[in-house]
Amino acid sequence: MSLLLTCLSIAGVYAQTKPDWENPEVFAINKENTRATSLPYATEAQALQNEYKTSPYYQSLNGNWQFYWVAKVADVPVNFFEENNYSPITTRSWKKGQQNLIDGKSGWTQMPVPGNWEFNGFGIPMYVNTGFGFPKNPPFINKDDSPTGAYRYQFDIPQSWDGRKVFLHFEGGTNSMYVWINGKKVGYTENAKSPAEFDITPYIRTGKNLLACEVHKFSDGTYLEDQDMWRLGGINRNVYLYSTAPTRILDFFSHADLDAAYKNGLFSMDVKIKNYSNNAAAQTVEVTIFEKAGKKVFAQNKKITVPAGATDSLWFEGVVKTPLQWTAETPDLYNMLITLKDDQNHIIEATSHKIGFRKVEIKDGQVLINGKKVLFKGVNLHEFNTNTGQVVDSAVMLRNIRLFKELNINAVRTSHYPQQPLWYKLCDEYGIYLVDETNLESHGLGYGTDNVSNFPEWQAAHLDRVKRLIERDKNHASVIFWSLGNEASNGKAFFTMYDWAKARDKSRPVQYEQAYQRDRNTDIICHMYPSWESMKRDAVKDLKRPYIMCEYAHAMGNSMGNFQDYWDLMRTSKNMQGGFIWEWYNHGYKTMDEQGREYWAYGGDLRGITS
Repeated sequence: MSLLLTCLSIAGVYAQTKPDWENPEVFAINKENTRATSLPYATEAQALQNEYKTSPYYQSLNGNWQFYWVAKVADVPVNFFEENNYSPITTRSWKKGQQNLIDGKSGWTQMPVPGNWEFNGFGIPMYVNTGFGFPKNPPFINKDDSPTGAYRYQFDIPQSWDGRKVFLHFEGGTNSMYVWINGKKVGYTENAKSPAEFDITPYIRTGKNLLACEVHKFSDGTYLEDQDMWRLGGINRNVYLYSTAPTRILDFFSHADLDAAYKNGLFSMDVKIKNYSNNAAAQTVEVTIFEKAGKKVFAQNKKITVPAGATDSLWFEGVVKTPLQWTAETPDLYNMLITLKDDQNHIIEATSHKIGFRKVEIKDGQVLINGKKVLFKGVNLHEFNTNTGQVVDSAVMLRNIRLFKELNINAVRTSHYPQQPLWYKLCDEYGIYLVDETNLESHGLGYGTDNVSNFPEWQAAHLDRVKRLIERDKNHASVIFWSLGNEASNGKAFFTMYDWAKARDKSRPVQYEQAYQRDRNTDIICHMYPSWESMKRDAVKDLKRPYIMCEYAHAMGNSMGNFQDYWDLMRTSKNMQGGFIWEWYNHGYKTMDEQGREYWAYGGDLRGITS
């Protein structure tokens, strides 16, 4: 055999044997496509209320899961996911801020889900601005420092779900993860901040079932998640099951627009129906829109016959006369109900979503909301809680929104990833403009041609991340811009992502900070910390595009200087329309020093890594 053939043969073997978590072309195995956030309900009244716990087709899996932590991925317990491979839980005590290691002899413990390992006694919290916590060498990680958690959790499938499809849904919260049900591998996911959903129907049984997960803190996906924040492990968002009939409302994309005179509402929507059965299904889809007092302002129904095993769509459209218009100051919402009925007019399922009539445009180099120029007084917001890490509940979210309103903050950039679904519902309800950002930053790889955004084998992973952003959040009134990510060069992948986003959603601008040379793949000039002299030069130009700083006036610690100068300039410029302060939180971790005194630590204090 020639040397060339020998090399090719070795390379082929490696390609087949390298782990998924070091293969940039593998980032999703057996995952469902991301869809709009919604849940099936048995009645229209339940759907209009839209409280998950009221649906008979919903089951939360949040709680204490069996847990085994190792410092190296090679030390994960063999076959821990098998049904008969069970170790009794050992009660373990720990103090927050102190490392709690399992050496393989201590047995299993418990871990809250949602929960971060480091805030529950396992591993060391690490705060990094740029870099990965290991030497850069994409797609490889440091296998000698590769914290991994094995999880086991028992759940029941109710008898009433027999014959229905069952889906396992992770709202996000882990860098990469394998999933097993009853000892059988279901799939794999990479992407810490977007949902991962799996069809587990073939793997379950009525009664007791075992869910097992192998959760990695690091993978090749870490190179795309180099955000300036705490790097934490664990499943830190909600996990739940839901079930559907053999036919279901799979997805929907609503457009609550305004006419050219900004007077009447132009409503349209695409509804996708999925038929999992072996027979064609004749059904009716009804779409109804209610104002706050409960009066119908729109109602249409259409029939559809979906072939066996297929997906089909229906299009709805009409005019809503003089609707209340959604803005950050007037966050008026309408309740949109979607009902799927069988050929006997019985409800198969219903779901709902709050929509707001508003128009986002760029005209004459300015962003207009409902025909009016807006000044964006924004902040960057990480998903963070001082006591729980990246586990954020409704109380924390509502406190943030209350403080935003008190401080005249009207906009948030979800730096640098999509946040959990509840945040978007609250921003719709209370009125916050959102720049919704893709979970993508490869800052530590630099901005040149050696950034992975230029490499063919990384293209699909980049595109997947913006798809999962937009498909989940596309129906929210509060989302007014899409962002392709943060500090990740401007390689080929970002032009592909921009083109896909513009084709998928024509109603919103798309921005990307690294297109700062006025490249075509940003609708907004969204500089990061531009110099004062460059701002003065740009302020007097006709830039043809809005100028909205994605980061400025750095506010972590004792800073925020020259703020009045910024705003005097922006208020007198045609194209400048504000910016987003970095950032809302100071990221401290409460721990103790050698003398037992409590203090707020920075991540570098704990691991010797500096920003």
